[in-house]
Amino acid sequence: MERILVTGGAGYIGTHLVRQLLSQGHFVRVLDNGTFGLSGLRPFYGLNRFEMQKGDIQITAHLRKSISTIDKIIHLAGIVGNPACSFDKDFCHEVNVVATRRIFDEAARGNVKNIVFASSCSVYGYGDDIFTEDSRLNPVDYYSETKVKGEAIAQAYKDDLVVTLCRFSTVFGAFTENAI
Repeated sequence: MERILVTGGAGYIGTHLVRQLLSQGHFVRVLDNGTFGLSGLRPFYGLNRFEMQKGDIQITAHLRKSISTIDKIIHLAGIVGNPACSFDKDFCHEVNVVATRRIFDEAARGNVKNIVFASSCSVYGYGDDIFTEDSRLNPVDYYSETKVKGEAIAQAYKDDLVVTLCRFSTVFGAFTENAI
């Protein structure tokens, strides 16, 4: 049984991931500030392998508490999409870049062995080509720039941690709120 921390675990991807990890027998701790609610995690409250910590990835004390006794981190938390990032670039930078560095710093200091970083296919920019993980990065907006910076942070830790980058495209499906 792995002990896994999911940052941003109350989000759309996070709630589905938490369900899957629990079904596989893992202990799952979620660190989420609850900006978009925590209702997706309600089915897991009371399970002995689930722990919810309401907190902020920008606050080192919250990270240290959440990372203690954890084997693996899946870092999903962040400001998502260019409209949100362009609205307040400083805040976006603090969350998507500075807090990401803090998470990797704390992971390397702790007993964490693996960390998965949620990036975005937006790092490739626009085009009709089929992109692969070896395609040239071409960030065309502030959001994608922060994701490229986050990937660079992650890569800088590859000697200390097993690092996995996931470049998600637009995710949708069952239980998508505010969907058409």
